[in-house]
Amino acid sequence: MLYARKEAHPFDRLLDFRRDFDRFFDQAFSWEVPSSANAVFSPSFELEEDQDGLTIQVEVPGVSPEDLDVSVEGNVLTVAGERKSSGDERANLHRSERAFGKFTQSLRLPSYLDSNQIEAKHEHGVLTLHVSRAEAAKPRAIAIESA
Repeated sequence: MLYARKEAHPFDRLLDFRRDFDRFFDQAFSWEVPSSANAVFSPSFELEEDQDGLTIQVEVPGVSPEDLDVSVEGNVLTVAGERKSSGDERANLHRSERAFGKFTQSLRLPSYLDSNQIEAKHEHGVLTLHVSRAEAAKPRAIAIESA
């Protein structure tokens, strides 16, 4: 059986390169709004523990305290809220990488923390929560009596 072998034209590779090059620049410098504009906002959490309890920092830039809800049920702490868009459709918007929408994130608190002792503060786009250690779990000195 004979196979026909197509002879490549010397400039085929150059034409393929040019097509790839054109496609790259079409995508890189496109004025279309990318699909990430419809991404849902999800805040970042940072947890730090010390002898007094647990400090949780939640990055919520652009979210006002009125749009946040912090709740605890049993030993599950939940932070919910909404990052709202400006609302106006801007006809001249060429690119947007900002994410908007409702979010809910929960985390299970260790049993040695007192879920009734939670303080919350919102400053400069950061929600800071402090959960105190339960009194029974705090280190304490034991007095030694001499006989």
